Amino acid sequence: MILVVMGHVLGCYHYDEFNSYTNLFKVFRMPLFFFISGWVLYKIDIIWDFAFTKRFIKKKFLIQIIPTAIFMSIILFKSDTITWKAFNYFKSGYWFTIALFEYFIFYSLFRLLSNYIKQNKYEDIVVLSSGFLVYLVYYYFLVPENDTSNKAKVINYIGIQQWCYYVFFCFGTIVKKYYNLFIKASNKSYLITTVLILFFGTNIFLKDISFPLWNTIRFLLLGISGILIVLTFFRVNETSFSKEKRIGYGLQYIGKRTLDIYLLHYFFLPGNLSSIGCFLLKNGSPVIELILSLSLALIVIGVCLIISNVLRMSPFLSQVLFGVTPKK
Repeated sequence: MILVVMGHVLGCYHYDEFNSYTNLFKVFRMPLFFFISGWVLYKIDIIWDFAFTKRFIKKKFLIQIIPTAIFMSIILFKSDTITWKAFNYFKSGYWFTIALFEYFIFYSLFRLLSNYIKQNKYEDIVVLSSGFLVYLVYYYFLVPENDTSNKAKVINYIGIQQWCYYVFFCFGTIVKKYYNLFIKASNKSYLITTVLILFFGTNIFLKDISFPLWNTIRFLLLGISGILIVLTFFRVNETSFSKEKRIGYGLQYIGKRTLDIYLLHYFFLPGNLSSIGCFLLKNGSPVIELILSLSLALIVIGVCLIISNVLRMSPFLSQVLFGVTPKK
């Protein structure tokens, strides 16, 4: 969540050439976000029958879509002008929750399918196959962001342009299921060394290779290797990020309020930092860009958390705006 807000702060600089740290974060932050979503979703004791699938989709609709529709409506109301572009690739900024709801539908339907195939014997194959199948659909319907044809509009309305991340969502459920095996594998130094070389080597030295499938291979390589690096880093240093530590408590609190921050942060982003952007582009270093952008992101997140706590004082607003289940 911190990386996402920082990425949106960078957008306020209004320049396209970002420094090296920004490019490194960009290639894995959204794959990591969806990986965590899949990780949190997976529960070993869930039986994906028709009744549970129906309840699950209804619950996720109330949590993902209703709050998104409310905050998106407020954003559009403030903008005064509503055109089809408000619902295009980025959905006025709120594409993530919409895409995640679509992922929940994909995953639940494929799990429902696997439930009726020899008692989940092929569950993992079905889940991984669904990830790559959805990616192939995304790849087939891929259109340029500036395409204004009717075909492109329909594709963007449906959200197919974001289906490329579903494979990381599936990856999250698989790693969660086999986490003990992952720990054993990541404890082997040669494996994490290979992952580090893959990530930095692909990002730095293999950026400009040109053949048809390279962008897809690079996208998957950087996403998966970046996820594994982050996951291994926090696992190895988990005592430093426990609730008893100040930084651990803070990060976990932000993690618990991820949806609140995501829905609110667009209202508190700096409007125009183009003068700072020009300075960074001409004179700044990657370190200055990182420190400044991270500091602004944390300020925005802090404001969002304050507003979130204020709104959550009302059980009704807490439920409608953030999908919080009322306490019985």
